[in-house]
Amino acid sequence: MSSAVNSPAADETLRVAIAKLFSVFSRKYGHRWQRQFEDPKARPTWFASFRTAGVTAEMVDHGLALLSKVGTGWPPSDEEFIRLSRPTEPTLEAALIEAGRWARDQSHEFSHPAIGAAAKSIGMWDLRSLDLKALRACFGTALRTALDRHARGENLDVPIPRALPAKVRVTVRPGEPEPASITAERLKCAKILGLSP
Repeated sequence: MSSAVNSPAADETLRVAIAKLFSVFSRKYGHRWQRQFEDPKARPTWFASFRTAGVTAEMVDHGLALLSKVGTGWPPSDEEFIRLSRPTEPTLEAALIEAGRWARDQSHEFSHPAIGAAAKSIGMWDLRSLDLKALRACFGTALRTALDRHARGENLDVPIPRALPAKVRVTVRPGEPEPASITAERLKCAKILGLSP
């Protein structure tokens, strides 16, 4: 995580922004807000949620401005406000189209750094060969991770870790031939790494 995002000065600025947010919500929503958030633990809870999501004081201001345009009758939860406070994020469909362009032409420039990080984490091979349902699932997860990392100010040049499959253990006794599924995965890994099998 970026040290600038979690510095004591940034934390204090975020606390002030949350105090401002609570004040605005108290005036805007009156008893509906006060009934829910009179609890003295509400501010620390919102602070922890915002800090974890990488929300900055500027993003709080953005969320407040957008909320005044949207105009809801009820106060948003901390998760709803976090989504509202983030600058416009690319949709999954738009990001998939861009990732597909990049898979065919690596000179493509991404409209958002998170799209590039997600595309690179999935890789050109999977972007070209996975069926749409599988691609949407894995790319959607990678994009959400990249957007969250970007919001926290993390360096997106560091690859997004990919999870292992649910079942990774196959017992092969000494002297037995390698199962076809293992051979296929080994060859796939060798190809991705540019190694000869």
